[in-house]
Amino acid sequence: MSGYDLLSSAFCLLPCLSFTVLFGQFVVFQTLPTDVVEIYDGPSTDSALLSSIYGSHSGETLPLSSGNKITLKFTANGTYTAKGFHFVYQAVPRTSATQCSSVPEPRFGKRIGNDFGIGMVVLFECNPGYTLHGSNGIRCEAVPNALAQWNGTVPTCIGRENRYTWRCSNRVSAGNSLEHSLPL
Repeated sequence: MSGYDLLSSAFCLLPCLSFTVLFGQFVVFQTLPTDVVEIYDGPSTDSALLSSIYGSHSGETLPLSSGNKITLKFTANGTYTAKGFHFVYQAVPRTSATQCSSVPEPRFGKRIGNDFGIGMVVLFECNPGYTLHGSNGIRCEAVPNALAQWNGTVPTCIGRENRYTWRCSNRVSAGNSLEHSLPL
């Protein structure tokens, strides 16, 4: 697989419906130590930074955004390239004080449980041939003077090597989820 094109930086704004927040996960992530992906909680790089990562990761998950937009910035600083990354994100309804947001299923796995109320636990398992990385369950917890929140993130299912054609594109899937890839 070829690497990404050398460039100084690339930006992608990922908006969704106004009553939703975004949950994201890197299915594949391999950049050089000098090349960085930054995810911002809003419509620009002036927004709060959710995550800044580089190097090699498997199934890196991100916290939920506080609104319906995130900005993804990729900066390549080196003279060489690496494999790249594949980022999957999903719009989920905003939470309330008594209920957590909907939880997406991990790629190559499934979620067990559909009750997102306070005190409820959602479990996860992977398809045959894949291994669960992260917790096998998360609990919806009350937060004083704030919206209910999950006590962890959705785990990832790692296994069979996935081959991606790297291109700057967004692909709409069922259930308000999108995938974004940047050529590596």
